[in-house]
Amino acid sequence: MKKQVLVMLAALFAALVMLPVGAYAADAYAILYEDGTLVFQNGDASDGRPVKATYEVDLNAVYTQESLAPWHEERESVLVADFADKISPTSTARWFYECSNLRRIDNIRNLDTANVTNMESMFRLCSALAELDLSYFDTANVTNMSHMFAYCRSLKELDLSHFDAFRVTNMAFMFYDCQGLTTLDVSCLNTVNVTDMSGMFAYCRNLTTLDLSHFDTSHVMMMDSMFFQSPNLKTIYVSDKFRITTTARKSSNVPFGGCDALVGGNGTKYDGSRSGPLYARIDTPSAPGYFTDISAKPVAYEITAAAPDTDAGTLSVTLTNPDAATLAVSYFDANGKFVSAEFQDAQVDAGTVALALSADAKTARVMLLDSDFRPLCAAYGAQALK
Repeated sequence: MKKQVLVMLAALFAALVMLPVGAYAADAYAILYEDGTLVFQNGDASDGRPVKATYEVDLNAVYTQESLAPWHEERESVLVADFADKISPTSTARWFYECSNLRRIDNIRNLDTANVTNMESMFRLCSALAELDLSYFDTANVTNMSHMFAYCRSLKELDLSHFDAFRVTNMAFMFYDCQGLTTLDVSCLNTVNVTDMSGMFAYCRNLTTLDLSHFDTSHVMMMDSMFFQSPNLKTIYVSDKFRITTTARKSSNVPFGGCDALVGGNGTKYDGSRSGPLYARIDTPSAPGYFTDISAKPVAYEITAAAPDTDAGTLSVTLTNPDAATLAVSYFDANGKFVSAEFQDAQVDAGTVALALSADAKTARVMLLDSDFRPLCAAYGAQALK
């Protein structure tokens, strides 16, 4: 029996020795071509272009300052990143860190972030990146977004309207030195579990308006330099959920330092001698602060009327700020059953659109959508059509 076991072990060892070199398959590969394109894909085969380097990608690795991504050594050569195949990492921390010449990311929808927990410094110091489409990002499991967009100085706009930030605890320096942004709507971010917002919007020198209407700061312990040196920031909209905790008040330093243009909703103007955390509150006659209540924010998109004109056979819809929008009209029968729908371009100067009625419709509901068919406002239920 002992001899048989020895023979089996010897055969297994021989089989292992005979495995071809390179039989191990990496989770994914990143191929850097001589033209500056960094392609993420499942196999290591090139597409025929001259290759500068090929890297194995460990999809479970968490890259840090001490252990950076393998392509970091050629970071200045990267001009375009392309996700040719679906890639599903558990961390994207520092993936494009210091890729200062990166100008574009193609097929980013193939970057599956459903299992990602760490996005720390993901695009940090991508100073040439002018556009970034994150509409396909699933951030439901992310806990760390610190420095995520820090020093992205060429970004002109950033849409985070679909980001799920419920699990995020760290947003420190998230938009630090994003000098190209003039407005930033992060009203959708659920910050109920965030503990650190230090330097979050610091050095956003051209930022004029911030919508923080859904920011819940009940667990925030650090707001140090949160808006520091954003000299053109005029208005910050918040709700009553933005409350500075006792811990944050004691541990945070000059969150508003250098915000020379800032004015609270009641007219309180920035004063360099009053730049501390005490003024992180909605401005009222009895309690001066630098925030404006979200209820005072002008409505950007609204359907103000939707009435039938049975003689003309149309439904007239009056809009507020209709630019770059689409009307979606749903029709229902007398029992409220859906019978038909239609889309119509709403890019009109007058703000009034006439829609043809569906022959069997009794009521209608109107929705205003953006160019990607995402709702811009609440649905407007029209009165009976007939």
